[in-house]
Amino acid sequence: MGLFVVFGQAVDAVSTAVGVDVLSVTEQVPLSRAVLELAAILPTASLIGVGWLFVIVKMVLATGLVWLVATDSETTPLGTRLLFLGAGLVGLLPGVRNLILYTLG
Repeated sequence: MGLFVVFGQAVDAVSTAVGVDVLSVTEQVPLSRAVLELAAILPTASLIGVGWLFVIVKMVLATGLVWLVATDSETTPLGTRLLFLGAGLVGLLPGVRNLILYTLG
C-alpha cells in the first residue's frame, strides 16, 4: 500500500509538472501554485522549468508519510491501509484527471 501512495502522488506530480512546464497550464490549487511560484524565482527556472520542485516536494511528502505511518507501532493495520488508500487516491485521481484533460485538450 505504501507503493500505491508514492505511485499516486508521482502521477499527480509528474502530470502537473508536464502541464505547467510543457503545456503552459495554470495550477489551480493554492499550495501547489505557491511551490511552483517559488520554483519560478529560482535560477533554475529558465533551464529546467518550475515543475521539478513540485515533483520533489510531493515525493518527499509521500515517502515521509509512508515512513512515518509504517514505523508507528500504534497504528492499526486497517487504519494504515485506509490512510494509505486515501493518500494514494488523493494523488492518483487528480493525476489521471490531468492526463485525460491534457490528452483531450
